[in-house]
Amino acid sequence: MARTRPDVVRRRRGIMSEYLGGLFAAKPAVRQPFELGFAAMGACRWDQAIGHFQKAVAETKGVRRVALLNLIGVCHYTQGRPDVALKDFEESARLAEKFGDKRGKARALGNTGLIYRDNGELDRALSYLEGALAIAREARDRWAVAIHLGYTGNIHHDKGELDRALEYYGEALAITREIGDQWGVASNLSNIGSIYRDKGRLDEALECDNGALAVARELGHLLGVATDLGNIGLILKDQSKHEQAVPKLAEALIALLNMGVADGPRQTLTGLAGCEDKLGRRRLVELLEDAGRDDGVIAELLERVDQMRQKRPE
Repeated sequence: MARTRPDVVRRRRGIMSEYLGGLFAAKPAVRQPFELGFAAMGACRWDQAIGHFQKAVAETKGVRRVALLNLIGVCHYTQGRPDVALKDFEESARLAEKFGDKRGKARALGNTGLIYRDNGELDRALSYLEGALAIAREARDRWAVAIHLGYTGNIHHDKGELDRALEYYGEALAITREIGDQWGVASNLSNIGSIYRDKGRLDEALECDNGALAVARELGHLLGVATDLGNIGLILKDQSKHEQAVPKLAEALIALLNMGVADGPRQTLTGLAGCEDKLGRRRLVELLEDAGRDDGVIAELLERVDQMRQKRPE
């Protein structure tokens, strides 16, 4: 099985930080079920993946258990079982401490912090993420340092500490650029852009989101492209550049609907409706036609705008 770049692995799965810990080089009794489990993860067959990883765990008592428990935790988390995942990551961290595996411990602590963030326990999450960041720095694992800088920045953003968040995102962006982690560059640019939106610095936010969009297009990261387009469209609307916003929002909305993303269409629909309020329906249709949208697509977009308006509270 071909080795996969770790940055691609991390961002393909979602927010959890995976740790492979030498599993591709393990003895066949461990490596073979691991590879089957890893392939199952790629196909989103989480129960199968967990079963394969558990077979691999049964074949080793050494340090590679740290990585296997991490992967099992990622699967449980993705299944919507954060309490079970928390136990996996706690055990992974315990074994990492026992075996002196700093990189594995940093991943386990970081993922534990992400679960506490989901639960709204921001101070507790911050404690775990700062611990993960300190260990990653000690291990000189620059890729992990960048990950945990970004995660820690997210907590400060959640807490409304925008300047602190900006510091963490900025350092993470510098590292991802230096190590050539393009997925990280796109993510951090988007994060920085979100801070500038919150601060009302829309020109700077637009610059960041355009940068993130360019990287996402280069990587073929469709969700990233759609998200960045939506952000750009919303910024343009807020700048009263409604005619520029419409094609961006429409492209983002179509892509998000095709991918089945739940929250993104609501935000882009709201933006598109706001543009219609300013421009009128006739001009909205003209702009969609100018952007190359056919009659069927335009009719669907307008129907969704109308449906959203009907659901608004009086």
